Amino acid sequence: HLAARYAGVTDAPGWRWGAFVLPAGAGDWALIAANCACTLAAHLATAAGYRDTRAGMVAFLQLTELPWVYLLDVFALGEPTSTLASVGSAVVFAGALAAALQQGKT
Repeated sequence: HLAARYAGVTDAPGWRWGAFVLPAGAGDWALIAANCACTLAAHLATAAGYRDTRAGMVAFLQLTELPWVYLLDVFALGEPTSTLASVGSAVVFAGALAAALQQGKT
């Protein structure tokens, strides 16, 4: 925010949404608190998962993060996509799957 404000971007027409606005009421503060609580819970759950999961499985899950995010963007959020993005995500997922299968054979 500070860099955008310093550069004057938030004063330009169409970019006002990027300006920092203090929370207006209890509802806004409750949403901020819920976001913080969910973020903390997600980080703690991730750390617990890394502690209790084999390193190979964690590596596979990290490799497939990009395709899962892509699928969420396209199907849940309705983001526009391209053929190249679809192929790229498929290649990443196929590569991660091939690496996991190869590791399982050894």
